[in-house]
Amino acid sequence: MASELDTFINKTFTDMLGRRGFKKSGRTYRLTSPTGDQIQFNIRPEARQGPMQYFVLTVAVTPIIMLDYYHHTLGLALNRQLGLSDWFVTSHIASPQKRHSTYVPMYWSFEGEVESVEVSNLIRERLCAGLLDNITSLLDRRALLSLIREGPDTWLLPWIGYEGVKGEILILIQGGPSLELNKAIRQAEAEGDEKIVDWAKSYLDRHSD
Repeated sequence: MASELDTFINKTFTDMLGRRGFKKSGRTYRLTSPTGDQIQFNIRPEARQGPMQYFVLTVAVTPIIMLDYYHHTLGLALNRQLGLSDWFVTSHIASPQKRHSTYVPMYWSFEGEVESVEVSNLIRERLCAGLLDNITSLLDRRALLSLIREGPDTWLLPWIGYEGVKGEILILIQGGPSLELNKAIRQAEAEGDEKIVDWAKSYLDRHSD
C-alpha cells in the first residue's frame, strides 16, 4: 500500500513532469537529454514525530561527464546511473514560510488530505510560473555554461554549483579541443587547480582521434 507521501508525490508530480518527458524511479524524476545529461527532481522525506508529512524538494543538473570526472578523481564506478550526488548545479525548491512553522523554508509539510491538496497546488504554481521551463532549459549545455558564467545573482534559484573555469572545463570538454576550452585549462593551471587540469588532459588524451 502506498504511503501518504507517495500518494502525494504521484498526484503532484507524475503527470506534471511526465508530460515533459521525465521518467519516475522511486522518488526521483529524471529528464534525459540525447547526450545523456539529466535534470533530476527528488522528493526526500524528513522523519518527524506526529502525523505531519515533511519533505525536501531538490533539483539537480547532472551532466554525464560527471561520471568520468568522479571516476578518475574519486575512484567511483564509471558504469552507473547518474544520481543526485553527481550534480553540477543543485538547489532546493523552497516552501513558502508558514507562520506556525519552526523549520526553514526548504521543508514542505502537510497534514491530511485537505492540506496535501493545498501544498500540491503551491508546488504546481511554483514550478509552472516559468521556473520549470528555466530548469529544463539547462539540458542545453550552452545555457548551462551561460548560467555559470553569469553568476548566482542572475539565477532564478539559489543554485550551488561549479562556477568559474572548473565548471567551464566540465561543460566544454566533451566538445573536444577548442580555443574556449584551452583558455579555461590555462586559467585553471594559473590558479593551481591541478585536479581539474590533470583530469582534463587525461580525458582529452583518452578521447583523441
